[in-house]
Order: sequence, then C-alpha cells, then structure tokens
Amino acid sequence: TWAAALDGASLARAAPGVGFTVRVDGERVGGPFAPARPVLQREAWLAGEVALDPWAGREVTIELAADPHAAGTAVRAGWSDVRVVRRGRVPRRRVGPDRPRVVVVLVDSLRADALGCYGAPPGASPTLDRLAAEGLVFDRALAPAPWTLPSVASLFTGLEPDAHGVVSDERAVLVDGLETLAERLAADGVTTGAFVTNRLVARARNFDQGFETFAELFLEPAVEPLHAAARDWLVERRDLQTFAYVHAMEPHDPYDPPPARRAALPAYAGAHPDATVEAVKQARGALAQGGGRFGAPDAEHWRALYRAEVAHWDAALGRWLAELEAAGLLEDTVLVVTSDHGEEFLDHGLLTHGHALYEELVRVPLVVWSPGRVRPGRVEEPVPWIALRDALVALARGDDPGMRPGEPVLLATEFGQRPGVPAVQRVAGVASGTRKLLWFPSEERYELYDLADDPAERRELLRGRSPAESGDPATARLAELLRQRVETARRRAPLNAAPLDDEMRAALGELGYVR
Repeated sequence: TWAAALDGASLARAAPGVGFTVRVDGERVGGPFAPARPVLQREAWLAGEVALDPWAGREVTIELAADPHAAGTAVRAGWSDVRVVRRGRVPRRRVGPDRPRVVVVLVDSLRADALGCYGAPPGASPTLDRLAAEGLVFDRALAPAPWTLPSVASLFTGLEPDAHGVVSDERAVLVDGLETLAERLAADGVTTGAFVTNRLVARARNFDQGFETFAELFLEPAVEPLHAAARDWLVERRDLQTFAYVHAMEPHDPYDPPPARRAALPAYAGAHPDATVEAVKQARGALAQGGGRFGAPDAEHWRALYRAEVAHWDAALGRWLAELEAAGLLEDTVLVVTSDHGEEFLDHGLLTHGHALYEELVRVPLVVWSPGRVRPGRVEEPVPWIALRDALVALARGDDPGMRPGEPVLLATEFGQRPGVPAVQRVAGVASGTRKLLWFPSEERYELYDLADDPAERRELLRGRSPAESGDPATARLAELLRQRVETARRRAPLNAAPLDDEMRAALGELGYVR
C-alpha cells in the first residue's frame, strides 16, 4: 500500500499524463496513477495498493516511480506511507441498537469555559448545551498536551505523549507499530472514516492508519464543507456500523468570525482589530520575549472574536445535526463532542496554545450524547482525556464507556521552534483530585496549585520550594510520579523522529508552531 502526491501548484501546471508507476522486478504492475485535481487545497493525495500474490515466497525488488516533469516544467511529487502489508478480511457489521455508529466531533482549540454547559454566559453554545443537558458531561477532562499533534495522537492510540512519541514539531510521525483507534474498530468490523481540516492531522504524518476513508479538507472557511463531506459519507453507509472522526478548525486562530457575527461585537478602537495569522504570531512572539504593546483590552477583543467563532461553529453543528436527524442517522448513534486543547488570552501572560499546561490549555469539553444508551449526568472529578480511546471502543460494542475518575492524570508537552521559547523545552504535570503539580525540568522548578479554591491557577503554593521542602507527603508523591515519568521519557529512543519537510514546515508556520 502507498500514497503519492503532487502539490497543488504543481498539479495546476502539470500535463494530464503526470503520475506514478509501480514495478516489481522491472515489470510494471500498476500505473500510471494520477491524483485528482484538488479544489482550494495545497496538495492532491492518491492512495493505492498493488497485489503481490504472484510473487509470494520470493525476494523481489519493488520500484516506485514518479514523473517529476510535465511539458518541460518541474513539479513537486512525493511518496508516503509505503509498506508491505498482509491483509485479513473482517465482515462488516450492520448498525443496530447493540452496535451503534460512533461520531466524534473534535473542535480544535475549544476551551471548555467558552461553552454555556461549562459556565459561559447563556447563548454561547445552545446546540452543545442541549446535547449536554441530555448527555454525559465530564467537567474536568484533561487533554495530555496543549497542542494538536500529541493530543490527537493520544486520542488515536490511548497512550500518553511520551509513550506514542509524537511530542514535538520534529517528532511528528505516528509510527506504524502503534494500534490506532481506527485500526481497533476496523478489526471489529466497523467501517471507519476521518474528515480533517487541520493540516497537522494528515496522511503525510501517518494519522490515516486504520481509516478506510481519510478526507483532508484543508479549506478556509472549512466547517460547512467538513460537515457536508461527513454527512454524505454517513448517508452512503447508513446500514453499516460506522466510526466517523470529524475534526473542525473553528475556532483555531486566526480568529475570523463571519461578518454578521463580527458586526455584533462591541466597538474596539485599539491597535489590534484583526487577529490575522501574522498578527497572532507577532503578538505572541513579543509577549513571550517580554515586550510588545499587546494588553488586556486587545486580548479581550480577540477573545470576543474567538467566542463569535465558537458561536458560528455551534450554529453549524445545529444545522448538521438537523440534517443527520432528517436522514434518520441520529438513531443508534453515539455522538461525542470534545477538543484537543484549549486557548489562552493572557490568562498566564501569553496567547494561543502549545506553551504550558494551565487549565485554559488542557481542560477540554467532553460531552457524550446517546439518549437511551448513555445515562445523562456530570462527572466532576478529573479524568484523563486519553481514556476516551478505550471508551469509544466500548461504546461501539454497545458497552458502558467505562471512563472512571480518580486516577492521577499525567500531562506533558515538548515543543521545538516557537517565538520566545527555547529550542526544546519540556513541561510535565500531574493532576490528582483538585491538586495540580507542574514541573519544568530544564529549570528544576515546580508549581503547585489547588483548584478547589483557585480554579484560575493564580496562587502558586510552593513559592520557590521543592515538593520535598513543602512538608506535604502527597505533594512529594506527585513529584516522584512526575520524575519517574520524565526519566522514562529520556530513556526512550525517538523512533518517530523525522525532519520537517518544506510542506509540513509551512503548515506548522501557518498554525503558528514554527517561525
């Protein structure tokens, strides 16, 4: 199996015959394959496979060839996800009361407190609030990291970032040896499909493992085409038990709500009226370096733009659910709405995400809705968001999701090139009950918070002391758990290290992760 691509600019000028071929011991067995021309996308990927049965038991040379030139003009072509696999056949399961379809809607950068069901003012998110009133709400679902790649990799694998290794810009490949959620469900007869609008959750980084359909909808704006693609896929497979992963980019920066919603915002006369990609980068970089003129009024304006995008997404979700209901697709369905991380608006002095483990960045919404199947209610204790992976497997089998609060929740992040941040910096954390301990290994510094009376993490309790010096055995135990985890990470080989290619660096740059 393999995937090959031409980038959008190359495809626009390529001759019709440009494509890819596969040869075994010099004999052409496939091709020329040509990817479909993209619409408003940077690249066109073509997934394919060639049967090797005639050469079973023999040692052969497999040659993959791309035509890099067309009509005398160079084009950018590339291969990805090349592997030899042994396939097994699993009967497709039909949807029914005991085998529901499962739909996960992941809303990128959605902080929990931007939603009415998590304390935002009434009217912030009426669609999701209705689902929450009828479903199971987790008050403190904690994502394992404050940015997309490690969090989504944890969702797909059920592993903490240090275990799956997708921890930084420079280590961003989901390795083949890990069984993903989609692979587990597919082996159980579930038909799987993913619809993604974040360029990081991409086939090029092996996030398509186990998905029969993997649609990359790198469009702006994206929410309506995203919903339409997922809806059509579900309708076409209405009789099958399906798992759909729907990854929306709104309200990720830049914060750009539709004109009607922007017009309804309070007047703003400051220096930062628009949260463009470049404006966000410059403001974040200046703040990280201790300078810049970006202040609280600017942050509140951007927060208002962000909330307007949340409202826009929530309204789009309502329309989409109405379409699914009209098509008869909400019966025998488990719907999960969540996010991969939150967003900061000077809560702790910076903007956007990816740089810390405070609540505004790792506390994410988690609502499970399936009337008659999932009992409504709220879970107040912290739960590890990565437990959602096994919960989804259980839900697809018609079982109780099995997410149990009470265990310590481990958090970690590592990031490479970000404005104002050292080349590699690790932050680790653990949450247990209402207590959260953060560790900055490079500085040998700790921070301790008690969220029971300090939910915004304003009052650091250690005040420069180490956990051992605090005299609190529980804090010392949390610190020991953290030390063991970081030492384990240091001993682990970087199996998925991969240099950034130009395209991935450009995607990371657009999202503000690299310069």
